[in-house]
Amino acid sequence: MRAHPSTLGLALAALALFYIIFLPKPNAGAGAAARPTSTEPGPDGYLAAWRWLSAAGIPVLSLREHYDRLNSKSAAFNAMSPAAVGNVLLTTLPQKQPADAKEAAQLDLWVERGNTLVVMAAF
Repeated sequence: MRAHPSTLGLALAALALFYIIFLPKPNAGAGAAARPTSTEPGPDGYLAAWRWLSAAGIPVLSLREHYDRLNSKSAAFNAMSPAAVGNVLLTTLPQKQPADAKEAAQLDLWVERGNTLVVMAAF
């Protein structure tokens, strides 16, 4: 009677070993969609919109900083300076790093000055 539980245990261990060695495992990174960025050429990216706007003579800028940079006076963000209005910010939710309360307040100020925020939803 003692041989049956040990035989069952060894059979299960052999089955698990067979699974680990011979059966293919799903690749964790293969099914992940690319992040929708201005440099992503795939179907999830905004590179086509970037090129289209550039070809139309509309200045475009990739914001890879926190939202508080919208209110900075650096040369890179000259078009988005606090005095400038009529800018459009395209963002996709959910974000990799959600905006904190300070950033959200800066974004609200930027929109209140006459700029536009377009929020896309990634499913």
